[in-house]
Amino acid sequence: MRAFGWIGAAYAAALLVALAVGAWGDWSDPLAVAFAADLAATLVVFGFSVAFNNSSFYDAYWSVAPPVLALYFAAQALAGGERRPAGAGDRAGLRLGHPADRRDLARGARRPRAAALSPRRSPRQAILATGVWAWSRHPNYVGEMGFWWGLWLFGVAAAPAWWWITRIGPVAITLLFRFASLPLIEARMLARRPAYAERQRRVSMVVPWPFPRAQG
Repeated sequence: MRAFGWIGAAYAAALLVALAVGAWGDWSDPLAVAFAADLAATLVVFGFSVAFNNSSFYDAYWSVAPPVLALYFAAQALAGGERRPAGAGDRAGLRLGHPADRRDLARGARRPRAAALSPRRSPRQAILATGVWAWSRHPNYVGEMGFWWGLWLFGVAAAPAWWWITRIGPVAITLLFRFASLPLIEARMLARRPAYAERQRRVSMVVPWPFPRAQG
């Protein structure tokens, strides 16, 4: 519980710093306010992770920051009297982003329980291969990437002319996961669970594919 207390303190401090940056700066553009506040909050959480020598402080940031930013932009729109009915882009973003976020949480919560129930290996050697995990080695990351692409669709629906520059966000997240985070996880899994090599040969790394490759 003490660890959770420090994490809560880190995010409370990050929120206060972000609010201070937004309130004290001489800003004329909401995007500039969001960028500066987000950068300040990121640095605060990063500082806590360095102080405690624990990078997990930052794990929740990608789930905590977007709702706060969304509320800020919604408040800006309401203050400016802007009204726009939901369109096809909004519905597409909701269908892609919201279910993806739920899959991410559900799969992440289910993984330890399923692994612990594996009858063939000890918990440390267990490899989850049921449900959607039978189709993808990292379906939780599929959900995370879908969430960010869903946010991008909301942005495109609100400002179609900016689609070409705003895609940098979800593309960057996708590339970061695919070529940085996932290779590190794969290497760690293989080092701790030698049997994982067989799973690598048969199951898709990211995109869910219900037809496993034949053993050979």
